[in-house]
Amino acid sequence: MEITICYFFIYVIEAVIALLYASTMFYQKKNGVFKLVLLTVLYTGLFAISFSENFILNTVFFLVANVIYFYTAYQTQWHSALFHAAILTVAMGFSELVVYSLMTHFAPDFFSNDSYFRNLALLTVFSKILYYMITFVLAHLLQKGQKSVQTMNQASLYLIVIPVISMHIMLTLFAICVVAELNRALDWMISISAFSLLLINVLIFAIHSYNQKKNAEFTELQLLQQRDASFSEYYQMLLQQMENQRILIHDIKQHLQSISILNQNREHEKIELYLSQLVLSSDLRNQKHLCDHKLLNMILNRYQQMCEELAISFTIDVRTNVLDFMKDNDLTALLCNLLDNAMESATKTKNGFIEISICLQPNTPYTLLTMTNSCRQSPFIGDKLISRKKNQEKHGFGMKSIQRIVSKYSGEIKTYFSLETSTFHNIITLRNSD
Repeated sequence: MEITICYFFIYVIEAVIALLYASTMFYQKKNGVFKLVLLTVLYTGLFAISFSENFILNTVFFLVANVIYFYTAYQTQWHSALFHAAILTVAMGFSELVVYSLMTHFAPDFFSNDSYFRNLALLTVFSKILYYMITFVLAHLLQKGQKSVQTMNQASLYLIVIPVISMHIMLTLFAICVVAELNRALDWMISISAFSLLLINVLIFAIHSYNQKKNAEFTELQLLQQRDASFSEYYQMLLQQMENQRILIHDIKQHLQSISILNQNREHEKIELYLSQLVLSSDLRNQKHLCDHKLLNMILNRYQQMCEELAISFTIDVRTNVLDFMKDNDLTALLCNLLDNAMESATKTKNGFIEISICLQPNTPYTLLTMTNSCRQSPFIGDKLISRKKNQEKHGFGMKSIQRIVSKYSGEIKTYFSLETSTFHNIITLRNSD
């Protein structure tokens, strides 16, 4: 029974190391629950196969299980999954072989019956710490998605010291067990301490990976806010351009008088140049009147032009006095992120379209914004909205920005996919606190 518990713990640790390695190396394809269930099923099968005590069979199934896990749960090709599974298999075999060879060489009686469980626990922990350190170094050298070989950052280098210190502690425990006769209580204490030491190493690695992920998300959110600020500045510039256009139209009488004088003097070349400058002036670019909100009108004009270039039908129904209560940067971020997502989806469908409607809810302080766009397949896994882009972990921040703004204005957002019409729907309510 004790040996069975020991082997069970071994496979739990190996599963956790495989999960951390894959999370560092690949972008996920399935959600977290699916990954954990798949990993549990595969490593439970490996645990069951281990009772056969067949080294070749265990090794082959370990390789196959990791290939299945990498290929199914993450965005990777089968040959890449095979390559990384082979790396884990070699690393595990190397760590166990090295530790076993050293122990049998320096302590031939290390696995005597009187202390078999304790020494097996020590051997297991020592080999798994070495296995963990090898995979840790490889994961940070190869980098996620195998983009490029990069040096580890300073914090990661410091973390390598921890398994090195742990192995020194394990060597000390080995030496104590070899030269001293210990009672059963001390055997158990040493065994539990060894497993705790391994658990500490794995937890530190997991916490480090989690912090790196959160730091990356924070950086992406900062970049997204900077992008939204840039969009806001861009549309403010367009508003200024419209103002310049009004001024130019107001001054057209003076321009005509100047052209008339040039014509009287028969200066045809100067007239041609003058007219070219007026016609080509950016101040004369036409802007359609889609709504009475100046900034919103600019945003909708820009996306309407983009949709025309991409052959996407763009239908707009915006009532008067809507979204006046929103700050310019919030309005820009909300509409641009919604329309960016809708355009990306519509471009992937035949006869793509986007329909947007904004109106006031009668006798309430709420504004209702609905957007419908053609969508080839459901963007949901279960109830979770996911990105269909490659490198998913670097996407999805647009939706977070939308949710942040909706929450800021005490609103709600509902999204759903219609399989019958192949359309995706956003329904947003925003509260005017004034």
